[in-house]
Amino acid sequence: MRFREVEAISISKVKSGQALPDDVMVFEDGRLYGVFDGATSFNGKLINGLSPGRFAAWQCAKFAQSYVQTLIPQEFNAHHLLHRMSVQLAHDLHANACATGDAATTAALALDDGDKLQFLLVGDSGVRINGLEVIQMHKPIDHIFTAAR
Repeated sequence: MRFREVEAISISKVKSGQALPDDVMVFEDGRLYGVFDGATSFNGKLINGLSPGRFAAWQCAKFAQSYVQTLIPQEFNAHHLLHRMSVQLAHDLHANACATGDAATTAALALDDGDKLQFLLVGDSGVRINGLEVIQMHKPIDHIFTAAR
């Protein structure tokens, strides 16, 4: 499937504009569409110059993009991608002298194999199709955190 229009916006929670947002969009036309929303960290720690959430989102986005570039679309497997991304993020954190729990991200991805879309949803991020249909997982705690913000 080819999409005619993809819209995305990411705005930093830091009102001064001095920090990048924790969201990272990833698009590989005809193969992958999605967003990683890095978990916000308020402890001020940086990993390789990025907030922990941005670091996790960026590393996972890079890995997802390389994953879909190395396979033919019919070989896409969302479960395999999730496992491989998790292993790679743990490796990247270790390489930067960080513990595995120091950075995290949600993911909302659509893998396009030409005939159908496979969705990979991790956390509370979602996918909106044609501006109308929303595919998103919700847990009661998500509403509590949203209200607290």
